[in-house]
Amino acid sequence: MGVILQICRTLPGVNCGTAALRACIGQGARLRRQGVLYENYWFCDCRCGCRGAYGDGVHVFRLFYCALWHAGRFHQLSSGSAVIVSITLSPVVPASTHDLAAAAQLIGERAARSGLLHARAAVSGRNVVLTGLAADQNALESLAGMGVLRIRHVLLQQPAGGGTHGDAGLVQPGVLRLFRKLVCNPGESDAAWQREVGYTTSAAWDDPTAQVVSCSSGTKYALGVAAVLGQEVTGAVASPGQPPGQWVVALTVNSAGASAFGALTTHLYNTYHSGFTTGNQNDMVLDQAAVVLDGTVLSAPLIDGPIAGGHLEISGSFTRAAVGELAAELQGGPLPVAFRIAGTSTFNQTASS
Repeated sequence: MGVILQICRTLPGVNCGTAALRACIGQGARLRRQGVLYENYWFCDCRCGCRGAYGDGVHVFRLFYCALWHAGRFHQLSSGSAVIVSITLSPVVPASTHDLAAAAQLIGERAARSGLLHARAAVSGRNVVLTGLAADQNALESLAGMGVLRIRHVLLQQPAGGGTHGDAGLVQPGVLRLFRKLVCNPGESDAAWQREVGYTTSAAWDDPTAQVVSCSSGTKYALGVAAVLGQEVTGAVASPGQPPGQWVVALTVNSAGASAFGALTTHLYNTYHSGFTTGNQNDMVLDQAAVVLDGTVLSAPLIDGPIAGGHLEISGSFTRAAVGELAAELQGGPLPVAFRIAGTSTFNQTASS
């Protein structure tokens, strides 16, 4: 259980005493010796310690500490072996050894925050190799996203098979041409629509000073310059939302981000909200602020009042696991290197190996 000791010592917001660390390690080792397979959800409660709980035949092991929620999984297979996946991450453009090492470290931190305790990221030549349980492959691959967050004003919106609404007069001519060219198909990959409009590098869709186009679940957007930047995020935590059963990522931003978001939401509410309430579809679109991650719109909520204080939420059709991964990605900031998955392989690892 040395992994737990490492997490307690290295992640921010942790203040665990030696006795609590020993208790955590001992309790985890005891449950592992029982040879059980169980789910483990870690969450913040501003305390440090651990306990074992028994419910419905499932053993749950918890480590409490402030400011972070981890949704994770310990696996102890009855056979004493596990299937491991190895994912080779290749830089989109050549990267320095220093940047690769920094990216590997940040991916490792994301894995820890996501509760993927078996995951490891290391530099191998000109690539980064990420390993972990094969059952967690999708979650592992999500760790390699750059994690560049932008909040932008929605200028135009067109759902699949629907009409376009917003204000084309607010969109720059070149961006308007891209918007008209773009066809967003439900279920297509981000890379597909980005290629369609000539977005070949992250700089094309992540430039905070430029208007951009985007897709999300078949809906296409023209978006304004970024009002809030990912580097202004100071906290990202997965938490239950409303109605019950939904999950959100609760974000905290610094004073600059809070000021910018307050100004954006005040402008949208004062300019467009009254028109939206009377059924104006153009104003309904223009009363939205899009939350964009790595060029793709995650959500575009309507603004029903100025939002001050630097606290905001990312909501949508997210599972608990998905919001945990998203929070982990946003908490540590963007990767210094953009990666593509160059290959994957699997192998069996026994307890003795």
